[in-house]
Amino acid sequence: MNSIFTIFRFTFREQARKKSFLISTIILMIVAVAMVVVPAIITQSQSSKPAASGTKSVLYLDDETAVTLSPDIVQKALPAYTVKFVSAEQADSLRRSVLKDDKDDVLVVFKETGSGLEQTVPSFTYYTKDKDNGPGAETLARLFQTMREKHLLRRSDTLTEGQADYILQPVQYHTQTGSADSMTGFIPAIAVCILLFITIFSYGYWVAMSIASEKTSRVLEILITSTKPSRIVIGKSLAMGALGLSQLLLVLCAGGVAYGAAGRGSGLPFLSFAGFTPFYVVFLLVYFVLGFALYAMLNAVAGATVSNADDVRSAVQPITMLGMVSFYLAYFAFMAPHTPLSLVASLIPFSAPFSMPARLMMAGGVPWWQVALSLLLLAGTTCALAALSIRLYASAVLHYGRRLKLADLFRLAKQAK
Repeated sequence: MNSIFTIFRFTFREQARKKSFLISTIILMIVAVAMVVVPAIITQSQSSKPAASGTKSVLYLDDETAVTLSPDIVQKALPAYTVKFVSAEQADSLRRSVLKDDKDDVLVVFKETGSGLEQTVPSFTYYTKDKDNGPGAETLARLFQTMREKHLLRRSDTLTEGQADYILQPVQYHTQTGSADSMTGFIPAIAVCILLFITIFSYGYWVAMSIASEKTSRVLEILITSTKPSRIVIGKSLAMGALGLSQLLLVLCAGGVAYGAAGRGSGLPFLSFAGFTPFYVVFLLVYFVLGFALYAMLNAVAGATVSNADDVRSAVQPITMLGMVSFYLAYFAFMAPHTPLSLVASLIPFSAPFSMPARLMMAGGVPWWQVALSLLLLAGTTCALAALSIRLYASAVLHYGRRLKLADLFRLAKQAK
């Protein structure tokens, strides 16, 4: 165990000092911030322009809303839409037409559930054909909360602590659409997919490069005499994984801070971080750890098959092709998150680390059995390949000369029994 920790500490320190790690971390953080801030800036600049001439989309509000929301103020706050208050009977018929028609109209049914001043909870349902239609549920929730607070404060000269808490509680909402697919959370989902691919693949490649470099300098010969080959590959993989995890968390923090500062107020559905919950973060880290372990073990074997670092690129080419195919499979899958392709990409162990986290953020409501089966297949494949890779690594790590082929690896492993 001490030897694993020693190798881990040495590898982590050496790789963290490299300029390539610092530069790539800074670049990824800048990209994460830009993906959040740029769309928000573009949206704010467009919203400041006067509305184009032509027929405006209609925002229907049920007539009970008028109790706390002034029609004139709502219309003034949303000049790009025609605001109409309708009765409950009209709302029932409009609900069906709004969900099915190709118009950009929106229906909002506002209500307060519960009894008593402190127990009631304000909420509304946002009906639309597509989530990209209308001003957006988040925008309306902020507008309704502000108007509701002003209305209630005007009614009361003195307030109890419970009444004040009631007035200041946020307006809850949920959205119902008429189409199966939407672009909600698209940018965070694609960012997570790309970020996972870059970190898993690049740090897996660094495992191969580290092993090949130490073979060139004959450092591995010294390590082999003092510890087992399995501990070497485990220590190096853990160090690279910790380094990749650190970079992943830094990039996510940069994107989160940018979203809190600029993206939250954009009201863009495709920029929504609603799916980025603590539960999701746990799954994201689990998929990163398993995905990295899967590719790191393959790269460790590739690094052991060559005699110098110059041959690493050709040695990892099959792994590169496998990773690229898996990434594009995941990319096309989450573009249509409710299709069979998405399910297949989420279950294949080599594409699951990129596909399932993005699918969970963008689609939401992924059946628990699909997540469990995906993790089970990924964990099982990772453990099986890890055992095989450690065995192949131990057989090839001291090989010098021409690059070993796959058949040569298995032959050496068989002779080493």
